[in-house]
Amino acid sequence: MATTVDQKQPLERHDFHLDIDTTSNTTLYHIYHTGHYKNGYSIHTQSDSNTPLNRFPDPPIGTEIHTESAHRSLFSCRRTKTTLSKKISKAKALDNPRCDPRTETSPYFLHLPTLYGKNPPYTLRHGDILAQSGVVDGRGVVNIKYGTKKGLDGTFQGYEVRSKRYIGESGKAWHNLQAAQNEKVVELAEKPKPDEVVILKWTAPLSFHTREYQFTWRGFDFVWKGTQTVRPNKMLFRPFLHYNNLKLVVYIPGQRGEDPKELILARYTSVVSGRKSGRLEAYQHVIEYFLSQNESVLQQYEPAATDVGHCAHEEEKPPVRNFVHEPSAKTSQRFSDIVMGTAMCMILGEFTKRQVLVSVILALAGAYDG
Repeated sequence: MATTVDQKQPLERHDFHLDIDTTSNTTLYHIYHTGHYKNGYSIHTQSDSNTPLNRFPDPPIGTEIHTESAHRSLFSCRRTKTTLSKKISKAKALDNPRCDPRTETSPYFLHLPTLYGKNPPYTLRHGDILAQSGVVDGRGVVNIKYGTKKGLDGTFQGYEVRSKRYIGESGKAWHNLQAAQNEKVVELAEKPKPDEVVILKWTAPLSFHTREYQFTWRGFDFVWKGTQTVRPNKMLFRPFLHYNNLKLVVYIPGQRGEDPKELILARYTSVVSGRKSGRLEAYQHVIEYFLSQNESVLQQYEPAATDVGHCAHEEEKPPVRNFVHEPSAKTSQRFSDIVMGTAMCMILGEFTKRQVLVSVILALAGAYDG
């Protein structure tokens, strides 16, 4: 679903506010950089500090246990070997399926596959599992069985399984399993196609509205744009974080020639931390209101059910028709995936721009010193 941005449409729009109970009607997502997978993000509804970790799980069967004598330090405040080992064990336990219970119920996991000579896209899925049967294989890419080399005729762009895996590429365990089975790839007669395509665009790079990302979904225009409305914070870096916070708004068409109204659906707050990237607040009360009020329009774009082409994390659910003004479960889940997917694209885009800006500043400073 590709759209172009009309630069002539009026910039002034009226805000449409709803009474939001931030304690019961807001889903808070904690977005972290993963340590186990390179170039990945784990998204949890429970923060690291509130997660009971099993930092010393039972070793796998067939492995030997090597223990070292631990001596209690007389100086508990000093960074001794004992205290450092605890911090290291906690860091290794995060996002580890054997230690972190959130990996079984994690809402989303973003993974950037690594294939030398290729530039595969990020893949977003539920949980922390890469080796699932389906369109996306254990490397985190679309298998050539379900796609084409260049993504022709609206199909997925597929990637072949090489006979040799190079060090540093994704899917080590999966590749070894495929080599042991030595199964031939059977081409499908009909390649699956994505049900819906949403394109997130950087609307105006060379303007005063550089922090705006627009996409269209089922006839409605959505924009991620900068905001300075964040919760009070006394941190030292608060003035700089104002330029990293964004909100998601949807434009509701006005009646009788009125200007479109803005409805705030989510807000992203950046965090200064080595592991944590930020917090994403999704206002469920407002999202359900938007979906229910426009159910008839949204159902017109509902893709037809097919037997092929579904990702591993998507489950077929019959539409809920018990209430006229209640959106279907499939539509709600699809919209939640779109909000998270576009949010991560926006977060990565903002991070890349900041990295480029820092590089330019450092280059200018080096040239000035020279």
